[in-house]
Amino acid sequence: MHVKRWICSENDHGVTQWGDVTLPTEDTEMERMLGVLWDSAADSFKFTVQINLSPIKKKSRQGPDISLEELLRNPPLVVTRRQYYSQVQSLFDPVGFLAPVLLTAKILLRKTWEEECQKFRWDDPLPSSLVDEIVAFFAQLFDLENISFKRSFWPVDEGLVGNPGVTGKTKHDLIVDF
Repeated sequence: MHVKRWICSENDHGVTQWGDVTLPTEDTEMERMLGVLWDSAADSFKFTVQINLSPIKKKSRQGPDISLEELLRNPPLVVTRRQYYSQVQSLFDPVGFLAPVLLTAKILLRKTWEEECQKFRWDDPLPSSLVDEIVAFFAQLFDLENISFKRSFWPVDEGLVGNPGVTGKTKHDLIVDF
C-alpha cells in the first residue's frame, strides 16, 4: 500500500513515533475530518461558520458569505423559510458536538411553521419579529469559531479512570459507579 500523506497528532517535538516507525509531522494548520476541521497540532475539532442567504444555482451560492461584522452592521431585512432552512441544514455535525446549537436552530425552524407563519410559502418573507430572532441566532453562530473540542476525552493519567461498574436494586434502577 502506498500512502501519499500522513497527518497525525504531534507530540512536543513535532515527530510521532510508533514502534520502529517515525513519522515527521507536516506544518498543517487544519485538516477536514468527519466533516469538521481537525487541528492536528492541538488534536482538537473546530467549526467554521458561513452564512450566505443568496440563492443556490448549479449547487453553489451566487453571492459572497456574510461576515459577523456585516451581519450586525447591515442585517437582512427579508429572510425566507427556504433561506433559513438551508443555513440550518448546512451545519454539519456528525459527532453531535453542536446538538444544543442545532436544537435552538430547530426550535426557530418550528416557529416558521406556527400560526403566524402557516400561510407563508417557502419563498415568502417571514415576519420581522422572527427575522430579528433568526439574525440574532446567525450572529451567535459565529461564536462556534472560538470553541474547540478535544478529539480524545481519555484522561492523561490512566489511574483517573477508576473501576467502573453498574449496580442497581431492581431492573429499573441503574447506578454507574466510577
